[in-house]
Amino acid sequence: YINKSELYVQLPMISVKMIVRRVLAMNNIKLIGENIRMLRVGARKTQVDMAEILECSTIGVKRLEAGKREPKLKEIMRICKTFNVSPNDLLCKRMVVCSS
Repeated sequence: YINKSELYVQLPMISVKMIVRRVLAMNNIKLIGENIRMLRVGARKTQVDMAEILECSTIGVKRLEAGKREPKLKEIMRICKTFNVSPNDLLCKRMVVCSS
């Protein structure tokens, strides 16, 4: 027996994970890392600040920005929420950020 409310909660997350994996597979991980760095620098945040936001180590942030590891889904969502960008912009476009 499947509870319908559980089904509706779980299915969208599964499809989001599949979409993110496909986008990551199609796109250059270095581009995504550059976008993460551009957002961080544009907001005048350090890698230590970013590590706190993502709940990872500073080495993890360095590896993300260098394109040496893929961002996890929860990291993508935290970046998008913190910097007010869409996942599509973060993952699919070369970003230009103007610091204010």
